[in-house]
Amino acid sequence: MQPIHTLHDFFVRTGADARLYHMGRRVEPCPMEALISLEHDNGAWPLPWQGEARLGIVLRLGEMSDPLIWFLALPLDEQGQLVPAPRDAFLQRLLITLGQSAENTDSAPNHQDEIDNLMQDNPLAFTPALPFQAMLHARATWDTGKPPSPHLEPVQNYLSGRQPLDWQFLGLQGLADFVVRLDNAAEATLQQALPDLPDDVLLSLCYCLEHIDMP
Repeated sequence: MQPIHTLHDFFVRTGADARLYHMGRRVEPCPMEALISLEHDNGAWPLPWQGEARLGIVLRLGEMSDPLIWFLALPLDEQGQLVPAPRDAFLQRLLITLGQSAENTDSAPNHQDEIDNLMQDNPLAFTPALPFQAMLHARATWDTGKPPSPHLEPVQNYLSGRQPLDWQFLGLQGLADFVVRLDNAAEATLQQALPDLPDDVLLSLCYCLEHIDMP
């Protein structure tokens, strides 16, 4: 068996279904090729943030019912290339946690609790601001064809005026789901509602809108 040297190796060898997202200035999809290039010293990270490659990784291992979400900040050098030692230490701990070695990994058992504990004690892990977390969840469900959170419907009803609601009960996740799914019809609804939105709703909405290109 070939050893696992990179995060990409880990995804491939364990059969993980992994999706990557940039978590720097805003949440946006990150092609796997960008990580491969970074880990093989083939180029600088395209969207560095404060000297780091900030990633949101949504992955499913084995028979996990719900995907794992990792927030990793990989250190970069002055040229925007990977500083490998922290990544290597994380991989070693990850493989030990899974009860596997780098030379003998055929499949990934369902060790979700153990991996969650590893991420809680991980120097590469970071906690994004709440709008970033909400936008990542919204993008991940949209990209994988999963239904949005139940918070979307109240937001749609509130903005369209179909149902009178107390704006204080609107969830940030619902606003993020609305923004990710913004099409021409939703944009027209939003334009009509904007002048009357309370400041708190408008501010939360703007935090989400920063992460997309308007249609």
